[in-house]
Amino acid sequence: MTAYRTLRRSAVLGAVAFTVALGTVTAAQASSYDQWTPDQLAQACLSHGHEDSGVYEIPTTQVQEGSSGDCVAYAQYLLVKHGVPNYGQTDIDGQFGPRTNTAVRYQQQVYTQPNPYGFVCGGVDGQVGPETWTCLIGWNI
Repeated sequence: MTAYRTLRRSAVLGAVAFTVALGTVTAAQASSYDQWTPDQLAQACLSHGHEDSGVYEIPTTQVQEGSSGDCVAYAQYLLVKHGVPNYGQTDIDGQFGPRTNTAVRYQQQVYTQPNPYGFVCGGVDGQVGPETWTCLIGWNI
């Protein structure tokens, strides 16, 4: 009976330790994007798939509220670079939440007409798909 309790207690403590460690790794990964260079962010996102526009590469990954990862962090970087109001470096966390949704919608609203290079951000839907990627990247070339 005592051996069973000890074994059960060890299993529970092991599971708790694993969960805590996993949570720490996830938090560390999410917060590490602020240390990445713009080139690292771009290459990480483009490694998931891209199309060549003839001038630059466009990610094929669509991101929207609830998405996370490299392409979200890259889109966040581009939004910061565009100077979206009330959106800054600390928002680059790889998590597409309400603040990023608002920033994407703002950018799409501002650029419903072609920018000087002819790029349009697409409709105001809060999603970063082909047209919005083209606008965000094309504006910066």
